[in-house]
Amino acid sequence: MTPNPGGKLHVLIASFPAYGHIIPLYELAKKVGKHHRVTFAVSAPKLSDLVKREIVNASDPVTLFGIEDGLVDDFDNPTDPGVMARVFQTVLPAFAQLMTVIPVRNGNISTVSGIATPVDIVITDNFLGGPAAISHQRGIPFYSFCTANATMLQIMLMLNEDSPTVEEADAEPFVKLPEPGEAPRPVPEAMKKLFLPMRTGLKFARGIIINSLRELDQEAIRAIDENGELKALTFHFVGPLLPEEKGANSEAQLATEGKVGKWLDAQAVNSVVYVSFGSVATPKPEQVTIIGDVLLALGQPFIWALREKHHQHLPAAIQAGITKQFDGSNDSKFLILDWAPQKLVLAHAAVSVFVSHCGWNSSLEALGSGKPVVAWPMFADQLENGKWLERLGAAVLIPDTGLKSAKVVSVEELNEAVVKVGGWKGGEVSVYGKAAQTWVDKISGAWAPGGSSEKEFLDLIRFQAKE
Repeated sequence: MTPNPGGKLHVLIASFPAYGHIIPLYELAKKVGKHHRVTFAVSAPKLSDLVKREIVNASDPVTLFGIEDGLVDDFDNPTDPGVMARVFQTVLPAFAQLMTVIPVRNGNISTVSGIATPVDIVITDNFLGGPAAISHQRGIPFYSFCTANATMLQIMLMLNEDSPTVEEADAEPFVKLPEPGEAPRPVPEAMKKLFLPMRTGLKFARGIIINSLRELDQEAIRAIDENGELKALTFHFVGPLLPEEKGANSEAQLATEGKVGKWLDAQAVNSVVYVSFGSVATPKPEQVTIIGDVLLALGQPFIWALREKHHQHLPAAIQAGITKQFDGSNDSKFLILDWAPQKLVLAHAAVSVFVSHCGWNSSLEALGSGKPVVAWPMFADQLENGKWLERLGAAVLIPDTGLKSAKVVSVEELNEAVVKVGGWKGGEVSVYGKAAQTWVDKISGAWAPGGSSEKEFLDLIRFQAKE
């Protein structure tokens, strides 16, 4: 492979159009961009939203490229059983076409507007893994990127042509590892058709990049090694890939950060409950009311990241205080925020408990900040993440939650879990808090000079084939 002048390669990084995928991949793109020329490709309709959400910055060492795939669907409604299949049916053919026409060294002249320089390396979201194999056929090495931990890769390797299927309406909302001695769980037929090409494409990859730390994923690594299918591949653990602090162009969010920081500074150490279910799913309306009742009954200060359209389901006492929380007229015991500066909140000494859906990014942020979790999974990999935090001793998992669950978590059950994790009755950090704190240095130090993820990243960007 002949690099660009100056020894830099042209690296094309492509993401599936979901923010849980875009954010870590774009963070990786910025890091690679400090060493090589980087083009970041995602569905064209997402580009304006990346700017609006202030995920991208004009000073980033990354060139954006919109894939004209005609994407219409979004993931704001995960209860829509057909949304994932529709998105895949839209995105995959367009990405396959892109892989067919991107310019290569000593090859075709580019016919792709926006990608004139020949591509030397492709890093692709594992959800795009099937079409990514086209780059291998054209002589462009590609790496598969796993946005979550290695457990998700382990689950994908269990899928094969003989895997049992189930109707979408009867499928569980979670992607699960079978218990020891248990047969693989049935998966929706549409999911099987989509995921099998991803698994097949892995064998053509030069390596696999995982948004985790090697030390956090030992069990999954052993299981993958025992499987043997990916034995020839190099694994690069480069997590956590979390958004960096906002720049000066983020005036609105910086203003919110300032107000939230000031409010947190006024709270006692180890007193605040932080609640966030991420940007996609929210518990049902009656559950929102119950969570609000519990937070009020606890008597602890709290922050809840809850989109405005759900505020109508909050207890009246909370609704009445929302408009006054930043006006200086009262000493508010709570903040209800449409968007919360999660990194700032979790890092603050006043915060003691994180009630979370356990998305992978949030799980890493919790451990990296030493904050214990009340795990309330909603869908996808979140149950496995909650179980993982529980195994580490850093969480209490509320059972039988999820988008399709008929259960309504009671006031008593949620109150008991939050008090248990908060440890306020003992007057000191709970055992869950102490367990979470043992990971702070390991996770926060992963990207420090000489840290485990920095070392694996520097090895990755040499982009050399395994000898």
